[in-house]
Amino acid sequence: GVTYALGTYTNDDEDDYAGAQAMFYRTDLLSEVVSAHADMYTGAGRRCDRWKLQLVGYTAAAASFYVYSAHLKSSL
Repeated sequence: GVTYALGTYTNDDEDDYAGAQAMFYRTDLLSEVVSAHADMYTGAGRRCDRWKLQLVGYTAAAASFYVYSAHLKSSL
């Protein structure tokens, strides 16, 4: 019964080395501010994504927030 949507998806050859980031959200609660999406280079050969979400039915700045996603390398 709940509908989910895929946030803005970018892939700058990331599948070849680290995998692109994806974000899903509930459309009955949130909407994405597409113009605020950022695909940021981290300097470590990987990218970090940022999405801005807004509570449905609200327009105040306090009703929005950012979600970040990154794939971090781990090794010894």
